[in-house]
Amino acid sequence: AEWFDWPVATEMFIVFHQRAFQALGGIPHQIVYDQTKLAVLAEQYGEVDFNEAFYGYANWCGFQTYICNKADPQTKGKIERQFHYVEMSLLNGRTFRSLEHLNEVTRWWLANVADVRTHRTTKKRPLDAHAEELPHLLPLPEQDYDTARVVYRIVDVEGFINYGSNQYSAPWRLVGELLPVRVTDTELFLYDHRIRQLA
Repeated sequence: AEWFDWPVATEMFIVFHQRAFQALGGIPHQIVYDQTKLAVLAEQYGEVDFNEAFYGYANWCGFQTYICNKADPQTKGKIERQFHYVEMSLLNGRTFRSLEHLNEVTRWWLANVADVRTHRTTKKRPLDAHAEELPHLLPLPEQDYDTARVVYRIVDVEGFINYGSNQYSAPWRLVGELLPVRVTDTELFLYDHRIRQLA
């Protein structure tokens, strides 16, 4: 898909993993992935070219990645069926005022519907299966993985750097310098060559 901004999409992929692990109370030892570019850039003859940003995150957390073979449905799990269940049970016929409202309804639905029903395949309630698995999960890291982007910008003749159609002031003495810029969801940090924060 040409419209994807892969670095941003990978950052969100990592953030969603972090949220899922926090909700689970730990990290699985191994996670199975399809051939999504968020995890795998290319695969040929069994050789996998990982998305480096995501692979770095997986190593930092300590979980192993298992990549499904191309065009081999036998190596895939049944997660696609779960999306259908969510669509039909949670989303079908409902409207939501906002993302916060959707999250509020989802928390209620998980606690009162999805997690307490007996699963057809496992014959267990998801709540009970999670309680059995919880002691076997890897511990959560003490802090979240830093998903901020790092880009490089030249300080222009007026003492600004450009990012995202905006201009940010930089110390005038650095005009013409190429400097690292760390970008989070809410802030932008400018560093010098020794990685000291300037602004």
